[in-house]
Order: sequence, then C-alpha cells, then structure tokens
Amino acid sequence: MLVGRQLNDDPKASRSIYDVDFTNRQYTCGSTTVDLVDGSWQADPNDPTLGTVEGFRVDYADVTGDGEREALVSFACTIGIGTAGSQTEAFTMTEGTVAALGVMPGNDPTPDDWAGSGTHLVMTVPDPLPSDPRCCPSQEDAVTYTYRDGLLVETERRVETITG
Repeated sequence: MLVGRQLNDDPKASRSIYDVDFTNRQYTCGSTTVDLVDGSWQADPNDPTLGTVEGFRVDYADVTGDGEREALVSFACTIGIGTAGSQTEAFTMTEGTVAALGVMPGNDPTPDDWAGSGTHLVMTVPDPLPSDPRCCPSQEDAVTYTYRDGLLVETERRVETITG
C-alpha cells in the first residue's frame, strides 16, 4: 500500500517525491512480500526470528539526470534463520504518481552514505575483512551506479580503507 498526501491539502497541488510515505508500503524481500508499517515489519510479532526488516531509510538524489531528486529506499531483511538480503530501490514521481525506477543490482548492505549527481550515484557500504571486529569494518566499498536506458547498472566498485 502506498500512502501519500497533497501539499497544503490542496487537491490541485502537484505531489512531490518528498510527500510520499515510503514507511508504509509493500516491498519484496527476497521472495517474500512484506507490508511495512512505520518502516518496520515482522513476520510474527511473537517470534522475530521468522522475519524482520531493519535499517529502513529513505535518501534523495538525482538518479536520472533530469535535475529532480528521486527517492532511494534502503533496508535489510531476514527471513527465517538467515539474511534474505538488503536492497535499495529508486522511485520517482510521474504525473503525480510514484513510479519505481528499479532496484540496485547486487546484494550490498544498506548504504552508509550516497554521493553523486546526474545519472551517476555512488553508494558507500561497509566491507569488513574476516579479521575485523563485528563493530568496526576496516574498509568500505564505493559502488557507482549509472541510470541508463531505464535501468540502474553498477559501473564501478572501489575498495577504500577506512581511516579514523
């Protein structure tokens, strides 16, 4: 379910991507459809091991290069005893209606940060070494996606050492 509201409650006002309530919407997590409520989901409230959505966030960036920002919805999900994956999906507004642009390919964790402009978007994600403590990855991947012919395509991946 997608919930949106009009600016100033004026039915003639055009909706903005910023007005869309992405926290109450249906998404796909692996092969399971989940209905988020306030940005979270549990398959069974009495047993969170059956499935959860965590790390839900919405960022905004110009993905298509048209000068308008699109929404980037990211979250990680678990189904059963293992991680089903994480995903980032891009959405835009077309004639007052939300339209999906696509899901970032791959199975990267939810991003720590986004950068870029135009049709190039860089997602920074932790990439811990096996010897790193769980809390503190020593490196991260900077993954560049390009919006091309209606698809989000990974065009570059760099491993960077985290200093600090």
